[in-house]
Amino acid sequence: MKKMVNTILATGRFIVLDGNRTATVPVPHFFNVPLTGQSFHRYQPHTFSHYGVWYGGRPKVRSR
Repeated sequence: MKKMVNTILATGRFIVLDGNRTATVPVPHFFNVPLTGQSFHRYQPHTFSHYGVWYGGRPKVRSR
C-alpha cells in the first residue's frame, strides 16, 4: 500500500482513501500524509446501504 500511495503522490495527484471496516474507521497512518483524504461512512445500517454485497447481508424486515 505504501509503495502504491507514494507512486501516486509522485504525480502530484490527490488521493482519497477508504477507511477500515467497510470505511467506518479512519486509518491513523494516513492522517499526516500530504495530498490524501479519507472517505468514511458513519451511517447505519450498512446492511441496507450495501444490500446484496458479500459483506453487507440483507436488511431485516421488522414485523409490526
